[in-house]
Amino acid sequence: LVLAFVLAPFNCGGNVNRADAFAKDGALDLTHHDFKLVPIIALNGEWQFFSSALVATPAAAAQLNAVNRSVPQTWVGDGHGTYRLRVKLPPSATDFSVHMQAQLSAYDVVVDGSVRAASGQPAASRADTLPATKPLTFNLRAGAEHDVFLRIANYHHRKGGLFKKILLGPADAMAAEIDSMRLTDLLLAGVLLMAAAYHFFVYLFRRQNFPELFFAATCLAILIRMLTTGEKTLLLLWPDAPFSFYTMAEYFSYFWGIPLALSFFNSVCPETVPRLILRGFYACAAIFSAVVFLTPLKIYSH
Repeated sequence: LVLAFVLAPFNCGGNVNRADAFAKDGALDLTHHDFKLVPIIALNGEWQFFSSALVATPAAAAQLNAVNRSVPQTWVGDGHGTYRLRVKLPPSATDFSVHMQAQLSAYDVVVDGSVRAASGQPAASRADTLPATKPLTFNLRAGAEHDVFLRIANYHHRKGGLFKKILLGPADAMAAEIDSMRLTDLLLAGVLLMAAAYHFFVYLFRRQNFPELFFAATCLAILIRMLTTGEKTLLLLWPDAPFSFYTMAEYFSYFWGIPLALSFFNSVCPETVPRLILRGFYACAAIFSAVVFLTPLKIYSH
């Protein structure tokens, strides 16, 4: 109850109204949208898509055939391409910000001819592509029409394309929204870390208290999972974290969180979970972890 009361003001104060905007034929006119009423919108709808091409200018796009593709949407398998959206923004006292939540593929964003943000390095081949899954934010000038090219390449994950929504809003509202999400993650991370440490030290002094050990391990698994998903808070704390490390940690925490939690319940109330089922979960966690450790992301992401 205390934790709920502590976290409630942060959740209520930071999360603003959101809505989906729907582009048509690669164009979106937001000049009549009321950003005071609904500050944050998701740039959904039909973006132009240039398959097997990394396009950065309108002149280059004019030489290629484009198809309309819904955003967000993923594709299966290897490949690269470019999404394009022409967005018109209303006059405003401040600039607008676009927040890219962590995608599964490497990409960069070219706006009006200049690269504004990049997560990894997209390229036309696996050898030249540098994978990463980082959330990014960049600004767009108010009262102007912008040509946004999102160049994306997938050669390391089973799914390519755009996995998460792309958010747009006034720079101050977007900054508050991002800070709220990250602050909530950090607060929960601190709570989980303290809970894990406390119960682990209790177990060290009372070795017969196995519930404390399993509870600490479960908190640690949830903590790692939270730090490596969503806003990927781990990358705020450790910006140079290797791609292979934080993707493996994301999967390991998911595999082991379930059997550790079941072991906690079983240690508190014996026979809650049949021994055969519990051993089955541990066996699955061990097998899946071995696959993650021994194979590339392209395989173990399945």
